[in-house]
Amino acid sequence: HAICGMLFWHRISAAFIYYRLIQDKKILSDSPLISTYGSCKNRCFELDEAEPPLCRCDNLCKSYSSCCVDFDELCLKTAGGWECTKERCGETRNEDHACHCSEDCLSRGDCCSNYQVVCKGDTPWVMDDCEDIRTPECPAGFLHPPLIIFSVDGFRASYMKKGEKVMRNIEKLRSCGTHAPYMRPVYPTKTFPNLYTLATGLYPESHGIIGNSMYDPVFDAIFNLRGREKFNHRWWGGQPIWITAAKQGVKAGTFFWSNMIPYERRILTILQWLTLADNERLVFSLAPPLLSYKVKRKGKVLNAPGGWETTIQARRRDQVESLLSHKRPSANSC
Repeated sequence: HAICGMLFWHRISAAFIYYRLIQDKKILSDSPLISTYGSCKNRCFELDEAEPPLCRCDNLCKSYSSCCVDFDELCLKTAGGWECTKERCGETRNEDHACHCSEDCLSRGDCCSNYQVVCKGDTPWVMDDCEDIRTPECPAGFLHPPLIIFSVDGFRASYMKKGEKVMRNIEKLRSCGTHAPYMRPVYPTKTFPNLYTLATGLYPESHGIIGNSMYDPVFDAIFNLRGREKFNHRWWGGQPIWITAAKQGVKAGTFFWSNMIPYERRILTILQWLTLADNERLVFSLAPPLLSYKVKRKGKVLNAPGGWETTIQARRRDQVESLLSHKRPSANSC
């Protein structure tokens, strides 16, 4: 579609007004409402969206208010928590828990975040030496190198300079891997325009997302972070990388950023996708907002005594990164 944009700065509301010219009006229909009748048994976080009249069990069902009635019970399983204690080590597997501390959890890929440290006596991954890998390698069992993309909302470039006393996990990734000193954002420097530019390779005036909030007089509708209108396909131009990959025969998937599903549950689901057989395994993009809205609003927390490491968000961040590190397989040549 040919999309033209004009930005006006209103001295009172400072709002973006976006005029869009769209030739094909067939994309204007809203997504259909889906019944919540049915069950998520053997369907948790399925990769295909159920079509009406079925209810849904994929990672978007919470956002669309279309989950089956037993989605929380069968799929989220938050009651058991996300950490092991000495008392839980070697426990009998309880299928009502999202993660486990049983002896078979490593082979089944569903250990709690601190299983290897608490139950096996391993050191945290941030204390390991950096690996010196001189030739291209793939993880064991992978014919092709997987691509994992994290979107960390609110992460300033200057945070990379905080060092291990404040951001030990990020610093470990930086020092043992590679990084760019900064990223030049597109204008406007808002979350949605920049994330969708990364996904599509297009400037905002071409993909259509020119702000976190905007009004379109052609649609006579308002797009914002909180409303359901953001789920309407008519706003989203261009083609994100996961669609391009799928059209090239590459399996791809994304886990939506909605806070209605816990961070740890999202990570565990992604890791389970990685344990699929090679002909079913995905090349995927993962985009959870690891910095909460409150942490972004209270930026001073990074400069406080102990910094991020003293906050609840720090514990959750460490747990999430620990989950990923426990799935780090040995490497074989591709």
